[in-house]
Amino acid sequence: MGLKPKDKNISEIFKQIDYVIDFYQREYKWTDETGGYKPIKSLLDDIFYRFNLDYKDNLDPNNKKNLDNFDWYYLNSFMTNEIDGKKFIVDGQQRLTTLTLIHICLYHMSKKYDMPQHLINSLEKSIYDTTEYGISYCMGVKDRKESIENLFNNNLDNYKEDGYISVSEKNIYQNYKNISKIISDYLIIDDNEITKNKLHFFIIYFRIKIYLIEIEIEKRKDVSMVFEVINDRGIPLKPYEILKGKILGQIDISEIEDYLEIWDNKISLLEKYGEKEIDEFFGAYFKSKYSETAEQYKKLDKDKYHKSIFSEDFYKKIGLKHNPVNVKSFVKNNLNYYGNIYLFMLDKYENYDIDYKHIYFNQLNDINGQFPLMLSSLELNDKEQLNKIKLVSKLFDRNFVILNLTGCYKANEFNSSLMTLVKKIRNIDILDIKKVFDKQLLNDIKKQKDNDNITEPFKYEFFRNVGYTTLGKKFLRYFFSRIDHYISDFSNLPTKTYYQLVLQAKGKDVHHIEHIITNNEDNLDLFKDEEEFHIQRNRLGGLLLLT
Repeated sequence: MGLKPKDKNISEIFKQIDYVIDFYQREYKWTDETGGYKPIKSLLDDIFYRFNLDYKDNLDPNNKKNLDNFDWYYLNSFMTNEIDGKKFIVDGQQRLTTLTLIHICLYHMSKKYDMPQHLINSLEKSIYDTTEYGISYCMGVKDRKESIENLFNNNLDNYKEDGYISVSEKNIYQNYKNISKIISDYLIIDDNEITKNKLHFFIIYFRIKIYLIEIEIEKRKDVSMVFEVINDRGIPLKPYEILKGKILGQIDISEIEDYLEIWDNKISLLEKYGEKEIDEFFGAYFKSKYSETAEQYKKLDKDKYHKSIFSEDFYKKIGLKHNPVNVKSFVKNNLNYYGNIYLFMLDKYENYDIDYKHIYFNQLNDINGQFPLMLSSLELNDKEQLNKIKLVSKLFDRNFVILNLTGCYKANEFNSSLMTLVKKIRNIDILDIKKVFDKQLLNDIKKQKDNDNITEPFKYEFFRNVGYTTLGKKFLRYFFSRIDHYISDFSNLPTKTYYQLVLQAKGKDVHHIEHIITNNEDNLDLFKDEEEFHIQRNRLGGLLLLT
């Protein structure tokens, strides 16, 4: 086989100085500056978490046995291909470039705190080396050499603020400043001797106990094939699968069975409604409990939550990062309870139940924001859970309908109101929920009508001219189907199902919106002019739902 994997610690990896970045590799793109997931901070947080599990201030860094008691940390893999004595990085240069910057930071700190010379030398040799042909900097190739060399020689004293020659150079400078701050925050305290001891021990831990797997591709002709497999083939893990590894991996193996059983049970039940519902649930749950702004709400969407909850915005208040106690509580309590509630709501969403009809109505109108709303209103093991679910789904439907009937519905504005409601009804008493919805409805109408003096959301003047030309066809079918069922309930006469009235698109029972008044000359003569004719003909009162 043309692949030769070998585990190496950082000290061994950086004995090889003259790496070459293969043309397959992109520029150095890692950055914490764009918001959302912060790869640099996340990497260092994980490393220091592992280090701090075993570190004590009284440990002697010169005693090798002390380091032996520390657990190793795995930092993923990288791929190389050697040609004519040059080692090309096929995959993993983002990680190796970041590790180089960490080396430079530790090098300068070791000099500042008078570390032993052999420690300084070992760091130095992992950053650059001299050969008969000049100086080589690890990962300092092409447009990166000047920035790596400058940081090595000057630390932050000659920091380049702008005028970058490439994206790689910009990110090297910005990440180095960020790395220096994070490492200082973790290692530097008021007591100088304790700082020196911890720095000394961390440098050794960083170089000896952190491992990557180097996968060497023996033949150059195989590189493109391997690169294609890495980047294009296979089925990527779903967010919920990544979440499972991140949180359940924190639970001790001797305890994990009970928690794994709860997890697998909920996942398998959700999957019966379609695999996408698993991530829909987690996204809805985290939105409902932790979003404070529209931006945070979006960050917790079904395809982002698995990264966002461990980001700086959320990890402290959610508490699932490096916290096995909270992880166990989350699985045993929150996942168990809210997972069951979500499954209950899904059933009502897909199958009409007159007691929970508004959940089904919201499905007919394709407004799925009701799930975060209903979950938001519920406290853990809420005694009013069923009444809250009924009320929230009803009010969500009511706001949607009235905004449409008053000509005030705008999809973006409605979604913005939804995000506001999620925060405002979080864990509140059932008696206060309607007040929040009423206030939001009135605010939405005031905004669309550009009139702060409105005191009543449903006035005749707002909806007297809405109808065929102002409302969507699906909404009109929904509106008249509600009227049809209302009449049916009091007359004991049969009618079609809501699905047949609103959504059915084929067959003899398909329903359409029809005008009562035919568009012809005789009817036109009944009105003062053509404009009045069309206004009256298209109003709600001039329409019917017919097969």
